[in-house]
Formats: sequence, structure tokens, C-alpha cells
Amino acid sequence: MYGGSVESRFRASAECYAAYQELAAYNLTGGRRDFIHQEAVDAYAAQHPGPPAKPMATWFGLVGLHLALDLGRTGREVQQAHMRLARRRRHWPELAAPADLTGMVVADVMQQPADDTRDDALWRWAGEVWEHWAAVHQVIADLCADQGL
Repeated sequence: MYGGSVESRFRASAECYAAYQELAAYNLTGGRRDFIHQEAVDAYAAQHPGPPAKPMATWFGLVGLHLALDLGRTGREVQQAHMRLARRRRHWPELAAPADLTGMVVADVMQQPADDTRDDALWRWAGEVWEHWAAVHQVIADLCADQGL
């Protein structure tokens, strides 16, 4: 387990953020061409809205989940879309978080064997997080369409 003392940029317990850091290390050392790490970044951001995270983190997390889960974009393509979206300065208002963001969490992903089983769990987690935000799916889809993402 990750034992560092990195301060979380999200409203998360130290244990939760440590599991996220461990998943990041696993993803980034795996060398996958589809860059599954981006889905983990986006799911974590969308599951941990509100200060200290900036609203932009939640928006970008939701954009990434929409692009990956609804439109089938790879993590690399999502990362490029994030870079395109970030080029234009804009005000990112706080999104009203769903009343319930419970369910699968990053620790559940990390409990899986370090193989395709873990990767499948990551996708299930991302899907659950995205479903919790159903009330803003159209807003996110419209933003992506308007920006040509």
C-alpha cells in the first residue's frame, strides 16, 4: 500500500487517496496503449466533488467519463480532449453533486488482482460513478458537442 504523505487535492480520506495513488502507480507502470489511467483520474475526480477540488476537476472528470463510456474514446483521446478544453479559459461553476455517490470506490478496484480483473473493475467503477451523475449527462454531452470533443 502507498505509504507517502501526499496531500489530497480532493475531499477524501487519507486511505482513499492512498488507494488512488496506488492505482495511479499500477496504471502508469502497466504500459497500456489505451491509457486506462485517464478513466481512473476522471472517475476519482467525479466521485470527490467539492472543495478542496476545483469545480473544473469535476467538470473534466465528467467530460472524460462521457467521452470514454458513452462515446468509446480511449484514455489518450480523452486526455487530448481535456487539453483542448483547457486551452480556453472559462468559468467552471460548481456542479450540484448527486445526493448519493456511494457504491464502488477506488479501494474496491485495488482489491482485485493486478491483471485484467483489476482493469475490468476500474471500468465498472467508472461506470457507476458516471451513472450517479445522470442528472447532468445532457449538460456534459452538450458541452462536448459544442467544443467539438
